[in-house]
Amino acid sequence: MAGAVATARRRPGLALPTVTVYRLVGPDGEPLAEHVRRDGPDGKRLWWRLPDGTLGLGGHALADLPLYRAEWLALRPDEPVYVTEGEKAADALAHAAGLLAVGTVTGAASMPGPAALETLRGREVRLWPDRDAVGEGHMERIGLALRDVAASVATVDWPDAPEHGDAADFLVDGRTAADVLALPSRPADLSALPALSALPRRPVLDPAALHGLPGRVVAVVDPRTEADPAAVLVSFLAAFGSAVGSRPHANVGADRHRANLFVAIVGPTSSGRKGASWSPVRELMRRACPEWPERIVSGLGSGEGLIAAVRDPAGDNPGEPDKRALVFASELAGVLSVMARQGATLSATLRDAWENGDLRQTVKNSPLRATGAHVAIVAHVTPDELRKNLSAVESTNGFAGRFLWVAAHRSKLLAHPPEFDGPAIDTLVAEIAATVAWASERDVLVDDRAAWDLWESVYPTLTRERPGLAGAILSRAPAHVRRLALVYALADRSTLIRPAHLQAALALWQYAEQSVRDVFGTLTGDPVADRIDAALTDRDYTRDGLRDLFDRHVSAARLDAALSLLADDGRVAVRRETTTGRPRDVWGLVRGSAISAESAERSHGLPLTAHTALSAQARTVPVGLDYPPSATDTDDAAATDLDGLPWDYPDDAETRVP
Repeated sequence: MAGAVATARRRPGLALPTVTVYRLVGPDGEPLAEHVRRDGPDGKRLWWRLPDGTLGLGGHALADLPLYRAEWLALRPDEPVYVTEGEKAADALAHAAGLLAVGTVTGAASMPGPAALETLRGREVRLWPDRDAVGEGHMERIGLALRDVAASVATVDWPDAPEHGDAADFLVDGRTAADVLALPSRPADLSALPALSALPRRPVLDPAALHGLPGRVVAVVDPRTEADPAAVLVSFLAAFGSAVGSRPHANVGADRHRANLFVAIVGPTSSGRKGASWSPVRELMRRACPEWPERIVSGLGSGEGLIAAVRDPAGDNPGEPDKRALVFASELAGVLSVMARQGATLSATLRDAWENGDLRQTVKNSPLRATGAHVAIVAHVTPDELRKNLSAVESTNGFAGRFLWVAAHRSKLLAHPPEFDGPAIDTLVAEIAATVAWASERDVLVDDRAAWDLWESVYPTLTRERPGLAGAILSRAPAHVRRLALVYALADRSTLIRPAHLQAALALWQYAEQSVRDVFGTLTGDPVADRIDAALTDRDYTRDGLRDLFDRHVSAARLDAALSLLADDGRVAVRRETTTGRPRDVWGLVRGSAISAESAERSHGLPLTAHTALSAQARTVPVGLDYPPSATDTDDAAATDLDGLPWDYPDDAETRVP
């Protein structure tokens, strides 16, 4: 029975969390995934799990998931379809008003893929955006994608909607379908929207990354900042990993991975809200660990300056007994400029800091040395600055590969953000303090049996060859995932790395990989190859034409090397053309379905069959049912099936399975 509530024991006066499980089904009615929503005193949290209980989506792309409630479309072919952001609003329109409604499951920063939207072909579509800039932009992009799919597209206008108000809020006061139908609607002005290819691409953070304490930090901070949740998440992971120090670690062969992370947040100058992602994290850590802010180093001017912050005793110099240092570089572009100078030691020093913490500078008469330093970095940079200043050398020598690159965009508009105070903040501060104290006393953490098996299954994908400049930057995927899993385990106060920790790390790594590809695209890092690649997007070139592209200032050998690089990446191919004289070679971009498929697989890191298995098509279900049989009825088993959820579940919470 849809929407039933199973209630366990209650304690008087306790604010109870409610867990709602939304199920997505495939074209044949098979369960694909469950979207779990927790509403509690500290706000809402969302995460995915597979039908077998595994957290996350197993690497599947969110855009390939079907629309929520899409199985109803075939049953009611002549009715208008309301499209909402998320499942809750779609359920409200369906259950409270009896209207045909589907919900997007990708989050407002992204949008459903073509297969999901294809189920709306020929339909009368009414978009109901959340009342905020992000929600309205979400529906604008969907309207554009439906321009040649739907019979008509209109936007519902609720003039008195509160900030962030949606269809569920409209129906909360007992309004009915008649009230919904009485709302004005306006045809979507699709002609004024930019081409779909011109819309900014944004990575989508799998909710599995919001596991445990880091996820609770994001949930509490998010309503108080315009920062991207992904930026808040990685800032906290880096700060927490810095605070726990170098004692806890995970061994991989002879390599010791510690909790020190290098993260770089990549976003536009103002709208990226990069600084807004760091300030709440720093404030939480300041309150939880009063001594830790003393270990923050502002900026990076030289390798010597970093070593001095964590130096060993030498002569009359007592050294620095606390080997922790978190470098906050609000302008990473300046750091990259420093490293470009001849003789600069900063790049090598940072690489050593990430590897083992043993740092040395022997150029001067009084050499500096630091043993066992625990250095973390939180850096900010714009995409343009990164593309301009990150040289191919810094990519291929491993400097860039030691960073977790995370795209950031403003998540919302907050003209008057709430005070950073209150019971939720106090509770979080106390939990962070206790967790840092516990984690700093741990030694080696190892995988449990299930995590060991999971690692074996994902390792081939993580170690696959990746082309171009992005491939060089992403070459340390296994090491990053191992470190992230360690930090997630420590934040859970777990002496074992469990599947949930590894899945959270994989989800965050997937976001980072998407971020890198969005910033660098098909750039190779070779300026000659990249210029050729850009020129070939317009037309094909003969060899003489390519030489003319560089005013014949590039040698034949240099041109051959660039073409070979592009050919090895599958970007270009040569064909032999017959002329009245000697045959000539013509170079062009590789086009066609085979290359497109390969590119898509490289982009997501999964075989295409894994994505097409999640294609969205309407499913026929028996008429007269209150809800499709693919949805979970609320019974004793469903109500108590909460093992493995990434938070401590109270005995007296409610469980709702629609």
